[in-house]
Amino acid sequence: MFFPLNKFKVVGHSMEPAFKEGNRILVNRLAYLFSRPKPNDIVAIKHPRERDKILLKIIKMSLPKNQYFVVGINPSDSCDSRNFGSISKDLIFGKVWFSY
Repeated sequence: MFFPLNKFKVVGHSMEPAFKEGNRILVNRLAYLFSRPKPNDIVAIKHPRERDKILLKIIKMSLPKNQYFVVGINPSDSCDSRNFGSISKDLIFGKVWFSY
């Protein structure tokens, strides 16, 4: 069954101080159905090498051919495009809509 909003618990420190470990987030899976991600959007992505893992990142820049460069806030504690390269739009799970 498809749900347009999915709930996740933040694990790790790559997005601190904006999102702390243990925070909950709601991700809107329909956010990019008719639009493209923009720089500074906070998104949930599927890890390019471990597809069952969801990562929380910031769109740093859009690149040609629906590719995106994503980063965490804490560079020393973040697995992001500096490690695995740019990601394709199909790896973007959705846009962070709300956190609590």
